[in-house]
Amino acid sequence: MTPVTLDGLDGAHTYETLRSQVRDQLSVASINRDHEPDKVRGLIENVVRRYQQTATSGVGGRPLRDPTDMVERLTRSVLGYGPIDRFVADPDDVVEVEMHGADLVWKDRWGRWHTSDEPTTEEEHRAVVDRMLQPTGRTLTEAYPIISTQVLDGRVRLTASIPPISDEFEASLRFYHKLFLDMPELVRGDTLSPPASNFCWAVMRHPETGVLVSGRPQSGKTTFANALLRAVPPSQKVCVCEDTRELHAPLMHISYRQTKPKSGLGDDEVEVSLRRLIELTLRSSPDRIVIGEVRGPEAAELTRAVNAGSAVLCTLHANSAADALDALTNAALLGDHHMPSSVVRAIFSRTIDLVVHLNSEDVELRGATEDRPIRRQVMEIAAVSPMQGSEERFTVIPVFQREELGAPLVWTQNPLPESLQRRLDQLLRRYGTTTRAVLEGQQVVRQ
Repeated sequence: MTPVTLDGLDGAHTYETLRSQVRDQLSVASINRDHEPDKVRGLIENVVRRYQQTATSGVGGRPLRDPTDMVERLTRSVLGYGPIDRFVADPDDVVEVEMHGADLVWKDRWGRWHTSDEPTTEEEHRAVVDRMLQPTGRTLTEAYPIISTQVLDGRVRLTASIPPISDEFEASLRFYHKLFLDMPELVRGDTLSPPASNFCWAVMRHPETGVLVSGRPQSGKTTFANALLRAVPPSQKVCVCEDTRELHAPLMHISYRQTKPKSGLGDDEVEVSLRRLIELTLRSSPDRIVIGEVRGPEAAELTRAVNAGSAVLCTLHANSAADALDALTNAALLGDHHMPSSVVRAIFSRTIDLVVHLNSEDVELRGATEDRPIRRQVMEIAAVSPMQGSEERFTVIPVFQREELGAPLVWTQNPLPESLQRRLDQLLRRYGTTTRAVLEGQQVVRQ
């Protein structure tokens, strides 16, 4: 009998049948897969060999086209991470992997989505996620049907859900390609221009400035925030607060703090939210508080931080610099229903000096066949003018603008708010230059 190619549903069914047999036999034999990989592989080879003998004799099942390949796939499933094992081993070309029931798709660094050519099942996907979650002490249950956490030693951001949160089991794996770049490297990559780089550097050197970094998902916000963080002088005490650890800078006085969600494994667990983390951080009197990403009520605590004199750096999702300020205000109002919106806007208009807005190229607009990574660029750097009297909206002053992705980032020649201009001039005198000279393109000798 000629072996039959196993594709589609039949292939997935046979694979899942063999995987179940392997799992059951490992349990009966009490083989520790983490400490006895050779025994595991030997058991898998026996299971596949017996199946192939039965199938080719016509007793039952469909013969495997490539038994060796089946052994390798089952070995990856038991000892590794099954269908995503290749991405874990070589993550350079993958940005994201998504599982929807039995379907698996992945995005490459060029922004293109691909469908996995390897038959899989929802059960295997769930087993892969459960194995990833094992070191974290967390698990998907009816009580906690959605989880978002770091896995694989912090290299991957995992978000997974089960019904009733989602129609079926779903998981998203975002692979971190942590780029700890500085400003000159971002200039070389055309993320921003030399004058804009020097201007941002000067803003971060001053101990009393507030900066927002905004953009849509995967537009380069974290990479840019990391570069800004590297411009902070060593004399400043910096505290970084994040849900997921992504920021890093080689500063003398810097600490990193991370939230602690409940795992669902005990009733006496203590949850530390991002808002609580900021509140605790304020007690250590930092010069600058850095928030990895502002999403909700922690923004209310941010109003207290800036009123206490702390400089801030944070990222958030928004469609423009102006939208970023509105998003920050709305988030703060969610966290403090008793604070009037006018008060929140007034606080942020006085303490947020700059909004840097980024965007990333859409693969369809770029052309799906163009073989280069997606561009991520600064589209706008805007100064925020302090509100006067009865103003109800933020006044945003574009300082640098880019008409579209790929176009040059140019200085608008708009005047800066007087308070920001004064502070930067005071700082830049130490470097033998002025704010206007920097905006016009004069290189700063960074001492």
